Amino acid sequence: MMKYRLLILAFVAVNSLFSQIESVSPIQWYSRGEKTSNQYLPSKALGGTFNGQFTYLLDTLGLPFFDDFARDKFQHYDAAVGDPNVVVEHYNRMLDMTDVPLPWGTKYTDVQTYHLQIDTTNHTVDSTLLLTAVTFKWNDLSVYPVGTYATETGYPPFNIYDTINYPNPVDTIWLQDFVYEQDTADMNVVTVSDAGALWIDSQAFRNFNRAVDPWSLGVVTFDGLDEKGYPYAINTLEVDYADALTSKAINLNYPPSDSIYFTFLYQPEGFGDIPEAEDSLILQFYNVTDAVWQNIWSVSGSGVADFKIVHIPIKHANFLQNGFKFRFRNYGGLSGDLDNWHIDYVHLRRLSNITDTEIEDFSIVYPIPSLLKDFSAVPWKHFRNSPTGHMNNALKVKLKNASNQVANSSDAADLTIFHSGGIQGSFSFPGGLISSPNPDYFNNTVYNPTLDLSTGYEFDATLTNDTLADFDYIFKATEPTLTELSYLNDSTFGTQHFANYYAYDDWSAEAGYGLTTAQSLLAMRFTPYQGDSLVGVQMNFVPTVNDQSTKLFLLTVWDDNSGQPGTVLYQDDYFYPRSPIYEDGRDKFHNYYFKDTQRIYVSGTFYVGWRQLDDGKLGIGFDYNTNSSSNTFISPYTGGPWINSSLSGTAMIRPVISSKMDYQLGIKENTPIENIVAEVNLYPNPVQSGFTVESNVKFDRMEIYSLEGRLVAHFEETPYGDLTSMQTGIYLVRLVSKDGKTIATKKVIKQ
Repeated sequence: MMKYRLLILAFVAVNSLFSQIESVSPIQWYSRGEKTSNQYLPSKALGGTFNGQFTYLLDTLGLPFFDDFARDKFQHYDAAVGDPNVVVEHYNRMLDMTDVPLPWGTKYTDVQTYHLQIDTTNHTVDSTLLLTAVTFKWNDLSVYPVGTYATETGYPPFNIYDTINYPNPVDTIWLQDFVYEQDTADMNVVTVSDAGALWIDSQAFRNFNRAVDPWSLGVVTFDGLDEKGYPYAINTLEVDYADALTSKAINLNYPPSDSIYFTFLYQPEGFGDIPEAEDSLILQFYNVTDAVWQNIWSVSGSGVADFKIVHIPIKHANFLQNGFKFRFRNYGGLSGDLDNWHIDYVHLRRLSNITDTEIEDFSIVYPIPSLLKDFSAVPWKHFRNSPTGHMNNALKVKLKNASNQVANSSDAADLTIFHSGGIQGSFSFPGGLISSPNPDYFNNTVYNPTLDLSTGYEFDATLTNDTLADFDYIFKATEPTLTELSYLNDSTFGTQHFANYYAYDDWSAEAGYGLTTAQSLLAMRFTPYQGDSLVGVQMNFVPTVNDQSTKLFLLTVWDDNSGQPGTVLYQDDYFYPRSPIYEDGRDKFHNYYFKDTQRIYVSGTFYVGWRQLDDGKLGIGFDYNTNSSSNTFISPYTGGPWINSSLSGTAMIRPVISSKMDYQLGIKENTPIENIVAEVNLYPNPVQSGFTVESNVKFDRMEIYSLEGRLVAHFEETPYGDLTSMQTGIYLVRLVSKDGKTIATKKVIKQ
C-alpha cells in the first residue's frame, strides 16, 4: 500500500523550469498540546508501586447520547489531591496473617538463613540453628485494583556468625538483596459524575477546519497520530488500528420494542490525507454479555465526498443492557497524519425508526477567521495609527440547513464584539431563506450571509498598547421555527488578535508545503498599514513525509518591483543558514530573527520568505481554509522569473514588526517593573484546553478567576495555563510578579 504520496502540481506557465517545483504533503507529526486522556499518572514511589497515581471511576450515561462536536465533551483527567471528588486509598505491601500491616522497615528474604556458632581455634562449626521463618501476606502493589494478597514465607535477611574466643563474638552479615520489603502506596480514586463528558479517550482530534463543508460547527478527525499529536510508529510503513473514540458506559437496558437507533455522519479525507481502499473507518459495539467488542459497521477508504449518514438499529440483547459502549476506530498508516476520516452528529436514542433519517438542525459550518479585510492579525500600533478602511467589508458566515423544511435566518443572525468584557459593537446579518437539503440527506443547502463592517465600526483605536490588543466576538445564528437537534452549533466564538506580526492564515495547518528544487525561492507579499522595521519572520514548519530539519535555507526580504519581489533588502549569508525547526506543540510558530538583531525598514509592499539551499520540500505549514495564492510567489533560482503559486491555500509565514516585544531578541530593559507598560498576549483565545501567555514583563504566578471573583486555578512559574476542567464561560487571568504585584489581567473564553 502506498502510504506516502506527494501531490505534485505542475504550473501552467511557459517556462518549464516551474514544472514540479511546488508540492504539498500530509503532516507527519505535530504535538496537539495538552489533550490527555491518561487515567494513570507516572508512579512517584521508589518501590515500583502505583503510589501517587490517579484512577477514575467514570459515571454511566443515559439516553439520549448526542454530540455534534461544537463544544468539548471529552472527559478530562486532571484531578488533584485535595479535590472534593478525590479519595485516597492507602495500601501496605506486607500484612500479618490478621491483616495488620507489618512495621515500616520490615524486610525478609525467600531463602533460609542461619545462626552459626564457630570455633575459631579449631576452625570448626560447632552448631547451626535455623532462623525462624515468618508467614505473612504480600502484594507488590504494582497493579490497581489491588487483588488478593498472596501468603508468603520469609526469613530474616541476614546470617548470624557467633564466634568463640573472639573480641566480637557475634557478627550479623546482611544479605544484599531483600525479596520482601515493607512499602506503602496511595491511590487517588476520582469519582466522576459529569453527564456532559461523553468520551473516555481523546486520540481522535476535535477540530473546526479539517472537514470539507461539514454539516455543523466541529468534527472529530481520525489519523495516524496519537492524542499528543505524535505518530504511533514514526519512520515506518506500519499499518494497523490507530485512533479510537470510545463512549462512556451507557444504560441501554431497554426492550427491543423501544426502537433504539444509532446515527452518525462521516467523510473521508476532507482537507487531509486520502484513505486508500485498504484503509477503513470502523464502528464497534461492546457486547456486555460476553465482554467483547464486536464490529458493527465499516467503510473502505476513498477520496473526499460529501458527508454521508449511517443509521443502525440496536436490537440484540447482548447490547441492550446497562454498561453498553461503542467506539469508532480507523485502520491505516501509523507514521503520521495519514488516512483521514471525519465524523459528526453522533446520536444514540430511543423511540426512533428506520425512516428517521432526518437531522433537523440549522448550524454554522466554520468559525469566523478574521474581522479584518486583508489579514487575520496585524500589529496593534499599525491599526491604532491607521484604523480607517481595514474592517472586513464582506464578512461571510457559512450556514447550513439540515431539515426538510425551509429555514429563515432573518433577524436571527448577529455579531457582537467585546473588549475587556464590554460590548464594543453589535451587528445583524441580512436574513435569507435556506431551502431543505436533497432527499437523500447527503447534502445540505448552504447560505452565506454577508456583513459589511467597513462602515460604521472600527476597533477602538484609543487603546494605548504598543503591540497587543484582543477583541472577542460571538456570532449567533438561530432559526426560531425549527426544533433543532443542537443549539450549541448556532454560535461561534473568536478573537481578533493584534500582535507584533502580520498574518493571513487561521493558525491551523492542514498540510506541509514547499518547493522541491535547490536554489528555488519562496516569497509572500505583505502591504502593511504603515512603514516600520522588520526584526524577523515567524514560520510554522511541520514534518511531512520526511523529516526536513537538516535542510538549509536563507531567510530573505525583498522590496516590491511592480507587484513582484524586487531588490533583496536582507538575506542570510552562507555562514548563517537556517533550517526548519519543529516547535513542540500543534500549530506553533518559530521566530527566526535577523542576524545580529538587525532591523530592516520597510515602507509599502514588501516580501518575506527564503532561498533554499537543498532539494526537497521544506514543509511550511499550509492552511487550506484561507487562500493567499495571489500573494505567494515562487521562482526556480535567483534572478529567475516569478509567478504566483498555483495552490489554493496559505503558507504559514508571518513578518515580525519591531515593537516593545523586542525583548524576545534578548535586549535587556533596566526599567523598574512598575514603570513598564505590560503587554500581554494570551493564545489561543477562546481556548479548549491549554493556553500560552506572552508578556514583556516577567511574572511568577498565574491565577485564574471566575467572573464572580473566585480563584479556580493557579500556575507557578510557567507561561502555560490549563482550563480543561473548567466549565464553558469567561474567566480572568491575573499575572502576578514575585513581590505579589498585579502585572496584568486578561480575559479568556473557555469553549
